[in-house]
Amino acid sequence: ACLLLNLPLQAVLFLLGKPIVLPVNATRFMLPEHVGTDSAMATVGLSQDLFDSVLLLLQKAGTLNMDITGQLKSVDNPLNTSVLGQLIPEITHQFPKPMPVVLKVRLGATPVVILHTNNATLQLQPFVEVLAVTSNSAFQSLFSLNVAVNLSLQLSVSKVKLQGITSVLG
Repeated sequence: ACLLLNLPLQAVLFLLGKPIVLPVNATRFMLPEHVGTDSAMATVGLSQDLFDSVLLLLQKAGTLNMDITGQLKSVDNPLNTSVLGQLIPEITHQFPKPMPVVLKVRLGATPVVILHTNNATLQLQPFVEVLAVTSNSAFQSLFSLNVAVNLSLQLSVSKVKLQGITSVLG
């Protein structure tokens, strides 16, 4: 026989050493009936409000921002003006000698997570600025892009950690 207990937990979750504070208007979260498997010792449910709060916290902390540099001093760095010049000839005119390129990725809009039965879709809208390193080691902006990226997010629980694996959709 199987005994089903539905216990609401008042847990405090931490992200990057800071507690995740759910919005005041967060709705009470309850698992739907018959969720989980007979062999599971425990079933954990995560609410949309929790995901929204985590993503907002990550965005505000700037942890989703990144600089992609390759190896700036490396001869075989594929992030250079010569490679971009094959797509945009004006770059070759400005930089006849190959110079390293840096991609500054900044998240403007808060990421959106859409929950599905066994996974989630994470929608990101980063602003990407492409900069070239000039001969005097300064940075010159070449162009910028607004990008829309959809990621598949597979979640798993291992010991006391929630882990996610992402892959690009489309």
